[in-house]
Amino acid sequence: MAVGNTALKLLRSGGRNYFPGLFTGLKGLYRSVAVRAYYHFGVPMPVSIPVDARDDLPRLLTMLGLKGEGVEIGVCSGGYSEIILERSELRVLHSVDPWKHFEKVVYEDAANDPQEAMDRKYQGVAALLSRFGSRSHIVRECSVEASRAFEDGTLDFVYIDAKCFPG
Repeated sequence: MAVGNTALKLLRSGGRNYFPGLFTGLKGLYRSVAVRAYYHFGVPMPVSIPVDARDDLPRLLTMLGLKGEGVEIGVCSGGYSEIILERSELRVLHSVDPWKHFEKVVYEDAANDPQEAMDRKYQGVAALLSRFGSRSHIVRECSVEASRAFEDGTLDFVYIDAKCFPG
């Protein structure tokens, strides 16, 4: 089971165009996973499933038989990528975050630290996730740029845990 064109468009658009209201009024803190589900006519359709208790996401992935590749957008310190990798059977998790400081006029967020702090966060994530070997792929880019590396139909899920600033 793989996510098709709509999930990649979601990644490439920063989430704003394909799931209306995803970020509206929530300052980007809404957590969602896009997976391919089957409509009752048997036609594959991407859906957005709100995940309130995000620690349950790996169990949901297993229940849905999603064991291929997934993406987490907005990794910050890597704690949730670690949980997904520990508790799921994914072959690969792509952890996407630019770990880049943006001027406040462009991107205002509490996690928008100075570049030196962002570099330390990135190094910490690399160290934290290194124990997962080839199951962990860290992508230091904004979501729109990172999305270009994925072919349509190759992802089992996309988890958005941040504002998706296109940079």
